[in-house]
Amino acid sequence: MDTTTTNMRHAAVWHAAGLPVSICKQPCSPRCEYATTDTPDARRLIEQYERNAILDIPHRQLQQALHALVGASKSLQAGRIGGV
Repeated sequence: MDTTTTNMRHAAVWHAAGLPVSICKQPCSPRCEYATTDTPDARRLIEQYERNAILDIPHRQLQQALHALVGASKSLQAGRIGGV
């Protein structure tokens, strides 16, 4: 079972923590959806992020993950990598 979100910052937290994140463009919408395997660690990371608690992830690593997701999402929206 997967956990999905449209919040890119949640997906960046997952990606920076080393969890695999898949991206798919929502049909008939410019938004993308991000998914990862539903694990207690994934849920804990998002709960900590929402509470503004300190994460065990370096800030630079989090920013790099966000940058990578922005690039991948824009590629999907432009239709370059299988976007619809």
